[in-house]
Amino acid sequence: MGVNLILKYKGESIADFGRAYHFEDIDVEEDIYDYKKKLVMYAAYVPKCLEELEEIEEDICFIVEELLRCGGKRLMDCMVKDENNLEIVKE
Repeated sequence: MGVNLILKYKGESIADFGRAYHFEDIDVEEDIYDYKKKLVMYAAYVPKCLEELEEIEEDICFIVEELLRCGGKRLMDCMVKDENNLEIVKE
């Protein structure tokens, strides 16, 4: 299941960020650091076979999706950081 994350300005809904489970489990700084290390490792690695290359490709696609989630979470955090009239609520 899950709930929607809604951005509200002075109590009025102005944006729907989607299901909460897309954002709740992200530790942005730590995750980005881990993904960066993995991508650097892949850039310097030569796969031994086609199957291994396909596994690396799948992992890189996963990393890209996770980085986009981290960006979404960071954007939300920055939007509400110093603004008293903005809040992110679960509905």
